[in-house]
Amino acid sequence: MTASVTPIRAKKTKITAQPELALVVSVDTQGKIEQVQLSTQGTTKTVSGQAKHISCAAHNDMVLVLNTGQGLMVIALIAKPSDSPAAHISDNNGHVTIKGAKSVSLSTEKGSIEVYQDGRIVLDATEVNANSERDFSIAGWPIRLN
Repeated sequence: MTASVTPIRAKKTKITAQPELALVVSVDTQGKIEQVQLSTQGTTKTVSGQAKHISCAAHNDMVLVLNTGQGLMVIALIAKPSDSPAAHISDNNGHVTIKGAKSVSLSTEKGSIEVYQDGRIVLDATEVNANSERDFSIAGWPIRLN
């Protein structure tokens, strides 16, 4: 018995998918993009997914989408002319640093922490708790408690 072996040649695949601009048509309650209108076709398409780094989107935001085998993916949210560049955020083995040229704020409806370039820290809250297993130090002069 004889057998012949024919090599299998891989097909050359040409990737022709190019990102394109689209207008956000609908978002869910968390700001995740559900549907977009493609700029080139003017058709409304359902989004299969979006990149994790994209912040909450709103109706009429411009996005960059890519048509993939798994569906339409939103890969970027286009900044508006009035938007500032994003803050510098870095993650060094779990230590996250947020840098702002003038200040950095963390805020919610009822509280905020602001750190300014001159070293001031302003804490605004309805309640402040500090717990420590070791000495708790407050340094400065004068210290005002009311």
